[in-house]
Amino acid sequence: MSARKSIAICAAAFIAAVAPRARAFEWTGLSKAAHIGGHMVSPGYLRGKTVILDIRDYADPASGDAIRQLQATWSAYKSKQFIVLGSHRGTAGADEVRSVLGRLGATYPVYAGADAEG
Repeated sequence: MSARKSIAICAAAFIAAVAPRARAFEWTGLSKAAHIGGHMVSPGYLRGKTVILDIRDYADPASGDAIRQLQATWSAYKSKQFIVLGSHRGTAGADEVRSVLGRLGATYPVYAGADAEG
């Protein structure tokens, strides 16, 4: 089974498990100042979409394979109501993270400290 298919199945299972208990929440950390890479998004843009929130240190060399897989999944499904949203939680600055994202070909949105609270 491909990594893209595995991630999609995992996301669908997660959504099915939490949908009956879903509560309203607020997206935080999506400001222009926190934006690192990809296109800018807003809480309104995310409403109604399936969002995979990827929280990691984006400058960690061990993250390369996961970032590539997330990019492949997002590329395959971005025309649907689906988005990958990266949340950088490391000590590296935005320029270093942009360099890593560019080297890995990641184009999905990444913010410093994006989160969902609720």
